[in-house]
Amino acid sequence: MKKGLIAGILILVILIAAGGTAFFLYKKEALVIRNPLLVQDTPVITYLSGEVYYTDEQSEDWLEPEAGQKLKQGTILKTGIDGEMDIRLSPENLLRLDNGSLMILEQSTLKNVNLTLTEGRLYGRFHKLFTDQEINVKTETAVAGIRGTDLVFDSKEGESVIYALSGITEVYNPEQADEKLLLSFQRKTVVKKGAAPAVPQVMSNEEIQGFQTVLNDIHKDIVLLVTRAIRFKPDSAEILDSSIPELERLKAQVLETKYTVMIIGHTADLGYAASQLKLSILRAQAIKDYLIAQGINEKRLEVEGYGGTKPIADNTTEEGKALNRRVEFIILE
Repeated sequence: MKKGLIAGILILVILIAAGGTAFFLYKKEALVIRNPLLVQDTPVITYLSGEVYYTDEQSEDWLEPEAGQKLKQGTILKTGIDGEMDIRLSPENLLRLDNGSLMILEQSTLKNVNLTLTEGRLYGRFHKLFTDQEINVKTETAVAGIRGTDLVFDSKEGESVIYALSGITEVYNPEQADEKLLLSFQRKTVVKKGAAPAVPQVMSNEEIQGFQTVLNDIHKDIVLLVTRAIRFKPDSAEILDSSIPELERLKAQVLETKYTVMIIGHTADLGYAASQLKLSILRAQAIKDYLIAQGINEKRLEVEGYGGTKPIADNTTEEGKALNRRVEFIILE
C-alpha cells in the first residue's frame, strides 16, 4: 500500500510540473488527469498610428479605433498611406497591418484563426496553441496554412508574395488546391492568379533585416504612445526644451485614459550594459516627474528601463541606433 501511495505522489508531482492539473483519489487508487484549461482571447488593437479605420456588422461607416479596442469576428480593418495597426489575437499570435492595407478578421477562436488580406501588407508572428489548431491567411491568389512562424504577406490585384522568415508554411492557390508548396526558412514565393506557387527564392539580407525589424516591433501590450521625439542631453536624464510639445501631447493622452501607464526607456546598445540600464530608468523617471509636476496622479505612473537589451533595429547602423532610442508608454490592463 505504501509503495502504491508513494508512486501515486511521484506521478502527481511530475504531472503538475508538466503543467497539467491532477487529482489523486486515494480511496479508489485512481488518478484523474485534466489538461490545462485554454481560455479564448478576444482580439485587441494594441497599437495604432496615422490613419486607421474599422467597420463591422453594426457599423455602416468607417470608424476610428483606439488602442485597447476589442475586435469582433468579421471586423474589417483599413490603414491609410501613413497608418499602421498592431493586433493581438492571443499572447502568442501578433499582427501588424502595414500602411495602405485592408484586412478582414474572419475568425479567431481556439480552434481556428482565419484572416483575409485583401490588399497591402501584413506582418505576423504566429504560434499554434495546440496541434489541431488551424491558422490560415488568405489573399486573392493564395492560402497559407501556418504551423507557427514569422511571416510577411504582400497582396495586390492578381498577385501575392509570401515571405517565411522562420518555420514551414503550406502555400497553395485556391484555384489549384492540389498543387501545394512547403515554404521554408528565409524563402519567398510568388503566387499569381491562375498559377501554382512559384519555386521558392532565397530572401535577400535587406528583406530579412527589414522584415525582422518590423516583426520585433509588433506590440503585445496595449501601447498609448511610442516616441523618439523626447530628447535628452547626451548621457544625461535632463530633458531638452525641444521635447516639451511632445510631453504636452503625452500629458493630454494620459489624461484621456483611466489606466495606469508604464513609462519604459530604451537606449541604443552602446557602452556598458549597466550604464545603459541605469540611464534608461533615469530618463523614464524624468518623464514621470514632468507629468507629476503637470498634475497627473503619481499612482497612475510607473517606470521601467531596459537599456539596450530590447533593440528593434540593427545597432550597427546610425538609423538602427536612432530607432532603438525610444520611450514607450504602455497601458497596464
